[in-house]
Amino acid sequence: MSPRRTKKAAGEADRTVLKAVEAPYYEVDLAGRFTYVTEALGRIFGIPPGSLIGVDNRDMMSPASARAVLREFNAVFRTGLTREIEEIEVKWKDDPPGSSP
Repeated sequence: MSPRRTKKAAGEADRTVLKAVEAPYYEVDLAGRFTYVTEALGRIFGIPPGSLIGVDNRDMMSPASARAVLREFNAVFRTGLTREIEEIEVKWKDDPPGSSP
């Protein structure tokens, strides 16, 4: 089995576990756009989780929260260790994605 296939299989297994424990969890790319969102996080935001894919995380929080999240993301990027963000202020600039007018 190639390293790429093994890494892909491990990622799929991780996501299966996340779905099973109902954890509010997400992943973003280096530009800050959501690439993976659990159902639990969608419920917290009150929108379908798939509607967050591709959304810039800074579009949903105050400037102060965005700075705090960026510091945490940078720490994860530098160390490779996961971190928890206890609380952020969610504030949509417009209607949240996936919401009805």
